[in-house]
This record gives sequence, C-alpha cells and structure tokens, in this order.
Amino acid sequence: MRTYNPKNAWNTFLNSACRKDGWLRPNNKLSIDFAISNRELLTLIVLTKLANHISKTEDWMIGYDTQQREPNDGLLTNNCVSIKIESKYVPEIYSDDALKDIVKEYKENNNKESNYGNGYNLVIFCNKQELIELTPLKEAITNSVCNFSQVLFMYPVVVDYEKFEFIIHTHEYYPATGFASIVINANSGDMIVKYSDLVTLPKLL
Repeated sequence: MRTYNPKNAWNTFLNSACRKDGWLRPNNKLSIDFAISNRELLTLIVLTKLANHISKTEDWMIGYDTQQREPNDGLLTNNCVSIKIESKYVPEIYSDDALKDIVKEYKENNNKESNYGNGYNLVIFCNKQELIELTPLKEAITNSVCNFSQVLFMYPVVVDYEKFEFIIHTHEYYPATGFASIVINANSGDMIVKYSDLVTLPKLL
C-alpha cells in the first residue's frame, strides 16, 4: 500500500495541478498504483490533516490499496487502523442532478441490505457551498439505518491568489454535527487548521 503524509501528497501531485483551471473536475487517475483523482486526493489530504489535528499526532497518512474492493477512493491509515473513504462529487453545473443521484443510490442500496457504505466514510465535495442543499440526503440518512461511519460535506470557500492559499471548509452531518476550516498554502504545501470542532474521527481510532 502506498502512503503519503498530507504535505508530501500535495507537493507531489497537486502543487502543479492546482495552477490549472478546472483542476478539481477531471476524474483522470494520478497513476496505476495510486488510482484516484485530484479531487479525491484533496479530500484525503484535508481529512488526514484533520485526523492528525484531532488526535494530536502526525500518525495519520493518506493511503491507497490496489487490492481494496470498489469503491476505492483511498483511505486514511495510522498503520493500525484504516478509514476507507467513498468520495462523491457534486459539480457546479449539475449540482441538483448529482445530489439526486447520490440520494437515489443511497436509498436503493440501503434497502437491498447490501451493507452499502459499511466501513466507509462518505465525503461529498462541491465547488461552492451555496450550490447544493443537503436536506434530502440528511433526511434519507435520518430516516434509515446509515451504514456509513461518517458523512461529510467539503467545499472550497476562497482562494487568496496573492498568497496562493486555498481555504477548505468541512461540515459533518452524521453521526454528529461539526465544522472545520483548513488553509493550504499551494506553494509550500503547508497546512493550518484554523478551526475544528469535529469529534468523530478520534472515535474511529
């Protein structure tokens, strides 16, 4: 299994990519043995940074296991425990339809007793917060037995082009509610957790 710490992952794969328009939209995989997209990797970078912040360690790494069954959007690992991620994208133009598809898939699979989401954290990434209303998904989760360990919503709020910094917000909707904000310096790969009241990740340690 390949592993990276958040800063190395950024500088290896995203430092150059983030300078191109629409860099989060293509689903091209980074490599054969690291078969995730730019957006899926950004999701893992943010989650790993948050896991280290919450656990007050630097033990959590980004991982990718080519032997893992689908969905295989990467994972977080501290060499003792792995947190598997299912990453969904709600693009700017198709936000309504994409969310309907996510809710439909959730309901259909949950009703089949297929253990859909079992052992996974679900992360929904959107270009902008105001483009998506998560009420239908929250209702679907509330009205059923949710197999996902955690459901998160992530989006960029601003890009400071003078400092070349990205600010990424993360909201937790299940099993608890919480919020975190991370600043990523695109040039150096340095990251700062500006705020976090997320408490779910440590429960999975």
